[in-house]
Amino acid sequence: MASSTWWTPARSWCGSCCVGPRCCGCRLPGGCQEETPYDSSRLKALWVLGHVAVLQGDPVGAVCALQECRDEADRTDDSTALAYAVHRMGCLALVTDDMVGAQELLDDALGRYRELGELNSNVLMARIELAMAVGFRGDLDGAAAICEEVREICEDHGERWALSYALHVMAFVALQRGRPGRARKLLGESLTIGHAFHDLLGSVLALELLALVTAVEGDAAEAAVLQADRIWPSVGLHLFGSAYYGQPRARCEELARRELGDGAYESGLRAGGRLDLDAAVARALASWPADRPGTPGRLSGPLPGPRGNAEARRLPYIGKGRA
Repeated sequence: MASSTWWTPARSWCGSCCVGPRCCGCRLPGGCQEETPYDSSRLKALWVLGHVAVLQGDPVGAVCALQECRDEADRTDDSTALAYAVHRMGCLALVTDDMVGAQELLDDALGRYRELGELNSNVLMARIELAMAVGFRGDLDGAAAICEEVREICEDHGERWALSYALHVMAFVALQRGRPGRARKLLGESLTIGHAFHDLLGSVLALELLALVTAVEGDAAEAAVLQADRIWPSVGLHLFGSAYYGQPRARCEELARRELGDGAYESGLRAGGRLDLDAAVARALASWPADRPGTPGRLSGPLPGPRGNAEARRLPYIGKGRA
């Protein structure tokens, strides 16, 4: 089974990791408006461009590319491109806090993948993203069940990259259930795999959740250091600008500031900001002995749903899944 970091397809297409009209407009003439002859490689380029735009915080560019891909794939009966376009629209809904829309679109995409007989790391990621949407909506059992299935498939096929993301969601579930020790173990595995693949996104997500685990376990000073502020600019928009993805970070800051005071907390952040990715990962993993039990109870219940900007960030113009 193929396994590669999320940005590899974009590099193979345009030679760089930047996105948007300034990067790839010369290869996608006419933007969202102009009709072009059918070209399967162009449709793949469109859904890859849309996915990278999602991760780098450009929802308008993502919708433009993905809707064009979806419309053209529908017109030309390209079922594979259509499945991938719907999948990436589900990703966009996920990071823009529309969990209902994300669940609908990802369910739709997975149905299309099944009809095609498609099974690769992208398909597994669709399952993992569905698990994250389900988990954010409060169905921890459902999220855990999806990820256990993905874990079994990954182990059967030797797939490591997608496994790292499944482990991340499983760690989120464990922490929500008041099991920080298990969350730490899962995140240590996830971070080890992600860093080995030079996957910035997977690594930084694991570090962010490890920071919360560390705060829950009572080490507020170390939690402040582990928050990954310096690394996010190399990935894209910080925590995708998402209220849901940002909630663990907000809770970690709340716990650490309460324990340390503002001055010591900010000092810890500055210390963490001096760590590059390799140093941050080494530090996080060094504080992860296999038998560390954790100290449950500090989280005082599951993370609440996000408040404030979650509703405002939803994008009503994202297409929904098929009925």
